[in-house]
Amino acid sequence: MAAKNKVYSFNLGDLVWAKMPSYCFWPGRIVEPNSPQLAKMKKSPTQNCIFFFGSNNYAWIEEKMLRPYLECRDEMKSRGKPKDQFQQAMIDIESFIENPNNFSALFDQKTVYQRKKVSPKPKKQDPEFDFDSLKSDSSVPSSPNVSKTPQSTPVSLKRSTSARSNEKPKVAEKTPKVPAAKRKVTNDLEPTDATETEDLPTKKPRKSSITPVVAQPYRNIDLITPDSHFRSGANETTKIKSPLAKVEASPTIFGFIGLGIMGRSVLCNLLESGHSVVIHNRTMSRCDEFLERYSDRCSQALSPKDVFEQAQITFVCVSDSYAVKETIMDGQQGVFAADNVTVDKGLVMLSSIDCETSRDIANAMMMKPVRYLEAQIQGSRNQAKEGSLIIIAAGDKSLFDDCYSCFKSIAKDTNYLGEEIESAVKMNLVLQTMAGVQLAAVSEAFALANTFDLQLQDILEIIDISNLNSPFIMEKGNVIISENYRDPSMKVETMQKDLKMAIDFGDSLEHPLPLATAANEILKTAKRLGLRQDDIASIFIASNFHANPESYILEFQRQGINTLKKYEMEGLNVGDFVWAKMKGFPAWPGRVVEPNDSLQKLQKAEKSKCIYFFGSHNHAWIEDSNIKPYNESKDQMLKLGKGKASFAKAIKEIEDFMKDPNASQIITTPARQATTPKIRKSVPNEVHNADVANESLIDDNETNNSPKKNLNSKLPVTKRSTQKKARPATPKSNDETEATPEKRSRSSASSPTVNRSNHNNNNIDNPSEVVPKANYISTPVPRARAARAVIDRPEILSQPEKEDLDVSTITQTLLSKNIKASDKKFGFIGLGNMGSGIVKNLLHSGHLVYVWNRSEAKAKKFEIVGAKRMLTPSDVIEHSDITFSCVSDPIALQNTIFGQYGVSSAQRDPDPKKKKGYVEMTTIDTSTSKDIESALNGIGISYLEAQIQGTKAQAQEGKLILLAAGDKDLFDNCQTCFEAMGRNSFFVGETGNATKMNLVLQTITGVQIAGLSDSIALAERAGIATDKFMDILSKTDMRSDLLMEKGTAMVNRRYNDVNLPLMHMQKDLRLAINMADGLDLPMPLTAIANEVYKNARRSGLAEGDASAICYRARH
Repeated sequence: MAAKNKVYSFNLGDLVWAKMPSYCFWPGRIVEPNSPQLAKMKKSPTQNCIFFFGSNNYAWIEEKMLRPYLECRDEMKSRGKPKDQFQQAMIDIESFIENPNNFSALFDQKTVYQRKKVSPKPKKQDPEFDFDSLKSDSSVPSSPNVSKTPQSTPVSLKRSTSARSNEKPKVAEKTPKVPAAKRKVTNDLEPTDATETEDLPTKKPRKSSITPVVAQPYRNIDLITPDSHFRSGANETTKIKSPLAKVEASPTIFGFIGLGIMGRSVLCNLLESGHSVVIHNRTMSRCDEFLERYSDRCSQALSPKDVFEQAQITFVCVSDSYAVKETIMDGQQGVFAADNVTVDKGLVMLSSIDCETSRDIANAMMMKPVRYLEAQIQGSRNQAKEGSLIIIAAGDKSLFDDCYSCFKSIAKDTNYLGEEIESAVKMNLVLQTMAGVQLAAVSEAFALANTFDLQLQDILEIIDISNLNSPFIMEKGNVIISENYRDPSMKVETMQKDLKMAIDFGDSLEHPLPLATAANEILKTAKRLGLRQDDIASIFIASNFHANPESYILEFQRQGINTLKKYEMEGLNVGDFVWAKMKGFPAWPGRVVEPNDSLQKLQKAEKSKCIYFFGSHNHAWIEDSNIKPYNESKDQMLKLGKGKASFAKAIKEIEDFMKDPNASQIITTPARQATTPKIRKSVPNEVHNADVANESLIDDNETNNSPKKNLNSKLPVTKRSTQKKARPATPKSNDETEATPEKRSRSSASSPTVNRSNHNNNNIDNPSEVVPKANYISTPVPRARAARAVIDRPEILSQPEKEDLDVSTITQTLLSKNIKASDKKFGFIGLGNMGSGIVKNLLHSGHLVYVWNRSEAKAKKFEIVGAKRMLTPSDVIEHSDITFSCVSDPIALQNTIFGQYGVSSAQRDPDPKKKKGYVEMTTIDTSTSKDIESALNGIGISYLEAQIQGTKAQAQEGKLILLAAGDKDLFDNCQTCFEAMGRNSFFVGETGNATKMNLVLQTITGVQIAGLSDSIALAERAGIATDKFMDILSKTDMRSDLLMEKGTAMVNRRYNDVNLPLMHMQKDLRLAINMADGLDLPMPLTAIANEVYKNARRSGLAEGDASAICYRARH
């Protein structure tokens, strides 16, 4: 865009378009900061203070993110969000242009956009609880005299997400955080105008690399704010009604025991709603502020016994089962020791406890006799402050009715499960199982993305518009990005305690919970790293620590944990002796050398060195972070490599060379004669262990044009996904007879066999013939029957009946897009679950499409609506300008690309100016994608990977999300097709980024489905109604479209309604695990989920929906 390339200068008072991360340009005005607090928030001299119209608040924005309003008005209006908030902002700025005097009052307000603080709060009497944060109302008056906060401002995604709702959310649920006022609180809660906050440092987020194209309006993102029910206004005469004012307080005297992280927020809402409460806490000082602020309706008791004697109904909200037993059963001071107990007294258990503890308490209360009610809490500290918890109750019905006014003041939804004791506890444990797995899934997937060096902000943006979106994931994702672990909404030790109780509960029923067990182990690791008091999102550190320990040195220093020594590699020079580590291999002795021309072209990472490896006599580019000085690390590395013959040989060579380089026969300097390195093709079931982009092994002899070269002796070392982890391999030289053998694929019969004798030096030197002619078997050979007969297969369920797609119908979604079809000719290979729906939408949007499918019957069906059927994949390439491919798995893809009459055998276009394009939509790994790109570029075809996020139903509706990487021009040429296929398309950079991002998202999907399966099976085993479980789950922050869809299918046992095939889900998890193996990143939760899916496949459920995994969990 022209506006992007211009350099603008701005002055005070100018009207501008201002851009904040992850949001569209917003109309505003450059103003002077109207308060010292706002002035202190300026971080650099190039920032301008911007007043945002429509939202009426302020932020400091870099000058490069500003555009002149009038000059760019038409362009920005077309790119703006078609929502009321944006339209109101446009109305306000146009009104200001007509009459600026009407807006003078707004510029005097002090509402400021402020980022989440990550530094510790000042030490108070109670640092974990901000009393004033509970005095803010969720509704803002429309009076012009009252300071308003924006309804939708361009705020960073580092925030939690509100629940999806068709109703218009309240203003406070969409706005940037307004600093809590430090004010005197009185009983009549008169609002004041003061807004003071600390100027604490915050981490600046990385700039997003993602490029949204078909920009649909994102959901508004909540901030992690401690809003509850009251907010101070700018005008003291304006009384703000609280929602709690509608709660009619019960005249009953209530007792409250336990003022911990949840208890204080719950108690504050009880007092604010007018209830009279007797309180007790083991740490007496926590009671003082409540006594001072609510002296007319709050009193203190010295023990749990005193609370129970003075109150008619007592709530218990302490930390764990041990504290509960101590509170209830303590001989002299416990509740059970109370005198003068009458039958109308009641005990309400808010603490998260196990079934045995609840049963013991119920029996003890019956001896009094006292009414007993389980009232388990679902929600976080923030929800407790907002009064939006979910209560799950079971026990005495009359006591439940007497507590109704209290529940209404602390919760948004209350569920009574009946009089049977333990029902609420069981339901809570099942829900906590799901929460633990969901949290660990996000943590593990984000660790994988971080290891891939993907932007976590980009991942969260895509989750926000996908069926994975849930408020819980968005909130914890924002915490991970902002690293704001010190302000916990739920502590690590609390979540780990709940998961441990759930696992013990499963053990009592002899019901396995593999995913919850893995999540519990990750939480235990976080506790060992000193994060027990931090937010549960900090388990991201535990998931990511093993792969990137240096990333958390500062975090561990904060916890007092000793960190490893980190060597600085900036001073390495050519000729230095080092230990160099390739991903998936141990550190190996080597030497920094000057690369020749061929090696120089292969350097991908800027901070990397060309290393010659002793023993194997080859070279590789190794990142500086994976290199250590030889002498300093010698003792440590010798222990790690002890016992390997190839390693011992390498040590002997480097020691001899260091003693006398002239006497050694080793030549470490690579030959200067450069040739084009040969392209290696992947084989089925193969995932490359080394990152091809950064660390490709290059044999010395491959840079030499010797006629005696044996090409078969120098294949790149790869890791097969179907093999157990083998002894680390090292590249061999031609004269080396004893070395670690290469790993082989699962079946040589099912792998493509390359006739390498056809290659000679002329082929390698000629770039136009860089792709070798290979004799690939066109279809994989199935496993021998004898081998399958050995397996003890469980009962095989009936296979799902595949519905016949009606290709003649046009969806309303497609009609509403009004697509103007491109005049290019498009091809499509693969008409399976996803491909059929995509091609249908391409044809109905007016595109000319040439199709090929392995089974001709599917292709013939599309001829009726205008498709051109081709006989081979190469025919599709030759007739089309751009060809899409969407087949079932990497094996089918290899055959499509390199098989007989495959894509690679297509004839070049005689016109060199007409470059064909190829778009790969099959879910594959990064190495395979890059190998295909190299092969196709060698025959003049540009390449784009376009990974799909969505289901079969979304493909048919044209609501997919597309993640593209590779050739940007090809991406632009596919825009009309992408618009027909989905609702959003994103360009995420170089080849490999889209496959990485897709596998990260598929990891979250697969693990969540498996975790939901375990939870539903546990609920059934425990005698809980699964429909009630799904009803409560739909009200929690864990809900998402994905969980609701798959959970409903599991409850109703509709496995044959295939929307996401189970075998494809398992294949995606396997690809993610294999890529993590290459990065030395442990993914225990994903690995266990993969095994669970494999178990389901053995039951004949491979072609069923992914929800069929619940069949194995039930049996």
